[in-house]
Amino acid sequence: MRPPIPFTATEIMSQSTTHLSITGMGWTSCATTIAETLEDVGGGEAVTVDGGADRATIRHDIDASVEQFTAAVESAGYEALQEVCP
Repeated sequence: MRPPIPFTATEIMSQSTTHLSITGMGWTSCATTIAETLEDVGGGEAVTVDGGADRATIRHDIDASVEQFTAAVESAGYEALQEVCP
């Protein structure tokens, strides 16, 4: 038996992924704080924060804006810039 597929095609098409470059993280607890802050933003489906790479990846509804996520990170005391992939 095949494992269940975590998302349907419709769910995937209605989602987007945003990558943020974050400055100011110096401790593991910083990454945890940022992850919790981003998870509280409406529209966020999955959040991964890599403190070693100073990067956050957010899978979210296409209706959620990048500005919501950067503002949340900045409200927690860090700087965030959207990474633009070619």
